[in-house]
Amino acid sequence: MNLIKLQEKVQFGEQFHPQILSASPGAKVPMICLEPGQEIPAHPSGTGVFYVLEGKGIMSLDGKEIELSKGKVVFAPEGSERGIRSTERLVAVAVLILAERDGMGEFNLEDIVSFSENSAVLKDLCDSEKVRVNLLCMEEGQTALENTNDQKVVVIINSGSGSVVANEEQDVEEGTLIVFESGETRSLKAKTRLTALVTTVLSG
Repeated sequence: MNLIKLQEKVQFGEQFHPQILSASPGAKVPMICLEPGQEIPAHPSGTGVFYVLEGKGIMSLDGKEIELSKGKVVFAPEGSERGIRSTERLVAVAVLILAERDGMGEFNLEDIVSFSENSAVLKDLCDSEKVRVNLLCMEEGQTALENTNDQKVVVIINSGSGSVVANEEQDVEEGTLIVFESGETRSLKAKTRLTALVTTVLSG
């Protein structure tokens, strides 16, 4: 397991250079930090899930302009042309996956959050042959992710706090990135109401 406090990795510069937080043959996780006016020119790439941590900007996706702000999630299918221009200091994390072409989409997480007293709620945001993206909503004391040991899973804590157990127990909070490699035993327990973006690499 690799646990990263995202706020500690934020780094701006005169020119944009992505900071790779995690990489494997199936997926890589870059952090994107852009000063106002900086941009990533439109370019084709593999399937991508982009999550905005703070700031504002515009993402172009196959010619469509999408407004970016905190909590926005954008799915870019393999081969699509995508670029980002910041209008305020912008910090985002991407999960880039080698997967076949899927439909694109966008969500504001706050619009789809829902909780249940009975168990953690896992909402499907994107599901394809090689990647699945879910919004996880947990009440205090609930647990999740116990049945995903055979897959690589990337988790970004969107709100709240909890603890994660792989080989050892560690505290997590809003702005924490967790990378579980395939074969690792894992679970996530909420200490407060917690929401997280969960990206599962199903193959590759």
